[in-house]
Amino acid sequence: MGVPLGIVALALRTSRCYNGIAVRRGLGQEPGSKGGNVPKRSAEQRIEKYRTKLDPDWVKKALEQRRDSMLTAQTSSAERQAAMELRVKAVLNDEDITIWSHVLYLDYARELDRLIARHHGGPGLTREARIRVYAYKERGGSEPILKRIAYEAFGLTV
Repeated sequence: MGVPLGIVALALRTSRCYNGIAVRRGLGQEPGSKGGNVPKRSAEQRIEKYRTKLDPDWVKKALEQRRDSMLTAQTSSAERQAAMELRVKAVLNDEDITIWSHVLYLDYARELDRLIARHHGGPGLTREARIRVYAYKERGGSEPILKRIAYEAFGLTV
């Protein structure tokens, strides 16, 4: 199934490709355009900023400033992922799945976790979750088990 021609025509009218990057018209980001909120920096300013980022003292100072928030974020992420993996393993043990197959189903669950973080719910999340069920079924997973993991570990009906 191809892309409808109307969508292609609209995309061609509203954007232009510059150095391999699609740029929306009217944002002042095209070469030779005026306006927009794109910062104007000289090559020397860009090089100086790059040198600053390579300075070990600057890197150390930046890490010291962010260390507590980075540790908090990583701790909560690791706890959330461990709890999710326990829920998935409970489903797998209940279904009497061999330990060798756990990797496939845990990878599926991690993908669903990332989808939930990105989509937060709604029809987009459901559609993407169904796509993952199909993909992991093609990789050798059992569709009923994949759907059960989605429901019991994440509360998704796919």
